[in-house]
Amino acid sequence: MAQPSDVLLATPLAVISPGQYCVPHPVELSIVRIVLAFGGGTFAVTDANGNIILKVKPVILFFNTMRRVIVDAAGNPIVTLKPKAITSHSRWLVFRGESTDSRDLLFSAKEHSMF
Repeated sequence: MAQPSDVLLATPLAVISPGQYCVPHPVELSIVRIVLAFGGGTFAVTDANGNIILKVKPVILFFNTMRRVIVDAAGNPIVTLKPKAITSHSRWLVFRGESTDSRDLLFSAKEHSMF
């Protein structure tokens, strides 16, 4: 059977360290909102015991320019999410670490809406 022409058959690339975040069994995780003192907030991913596994660190660069850095519990950056500037759909670009350099682009994701 022929493969679709837009499918790239390449060697898989581990985006996040398999030894640290991949396990051979189901893991119960929750996304929780962390409310900050000045009305802002951010999100964290916790395990079943309430331990923080990942946090979202918002970074505001200019008035409307924001990116989000996903960090581990120790504060080490894992990936950076940045909204794509010109798009007809809500699309996010995901970069390695705290970078937004095109050489560190891992993938893009489309935000889905129920409406």
